[in-house]
Amino acid sequence: MFQAIVPVALFFIVAYIIKIISDNRVRRLLIEKGQVEENVKDVLQAPPSHRQNSFKWGLVILTIGVALMTTSGLDDDMRFGAILIAAGISLVIYYFLANRFS
Repeated sequence: MFQAIVPVALFFIVAYIIKIISDNRVRRLLIEKGQVEENVKDVLQAPPSHRQNSFKWGLVILTIGVALMTTSGLDDDMRFGAILIAAGISLVIYYFLANRFS
């Protein structure tokens, strides 16, 4: 059964990547032709910077690592909960830091 999951998952991943690329091309063409309103242009062209995105996921991975190190004596259920709580706390910290410095 697991042997069939890999090709199916690979197919869906490739199909999703193709969909993202084609949607992006259509949006870009609409923007270049001026057929999109100004507020939609801002939404389509304002991805978060790589620095902020890297900081966010670095903070999440750091707190998950700290949670893994500090919960080594707990059972698996408690450890999983601590990891989720740590990841959530790091995302909240990122939210406040991003709003403060933007």
